[in-house]
Amino acid sequence: TATEAVGTTEPETELPEPDVPDTSQDKLQTVFQVSSSLLYPVNSQRVLKEYSEQAVYSETMQDYRAHTGTDFEATMGAAVFSVCDGIVDDVAYDDMYGNIIKITNGTYSVYYCGVAENIAVEEGETVEAGQVIGQVGEIPCEVEDEPHIHMEVRVAGNPIDPMTVISNDE
Repeated sequence: TATEAVGTTEPETELPEPDVPDTSQDKLQTVFQVSSSLLYPVNSQRVLKEYSEQAVYSETMQDYRAHTGTDFEATMGAAVFSVCDGIVDDVAYDDMYGNIIKITNGTYSVYYCGVAENIAVEEGETVEAGQVIGQVGEIPCEVEDEPHIHMEVRVAGNPIDPMTVISNDE
């Protein structure tokens, strides 16, 4: 049928594969492990593609796959902000997700995918919420989509919907 996954492939990526969810905690308990409301990673609050554990169609990859992050509209070169205080755990390049910055705050980590080459932070650096960490670049596995930053939030390796922990205060 048209809703079945066709040609689904696992991306080769440096993002850790989600662990098998701990069934002793429900999703709401996992969300509560993010101790504070997060900021938006770019000036726009417009979501181009929502978080989905269900397979969604990728125009670029021309297949169906889970979308374990949220895509926020942004112009190429726009500032990318740290959504929380934390420590830069990793700055790396991935063939599927482009430049990735991983920032950890206690029990959770935030992954910023599709950052341009001129990254403003280094591994081991402490950052504050709202600090510029880079600029919007391209995401190879989402290049057919409008320019955006792809952001993932993971608690104990398990992805959660970033919109459940982002502050909606104006």
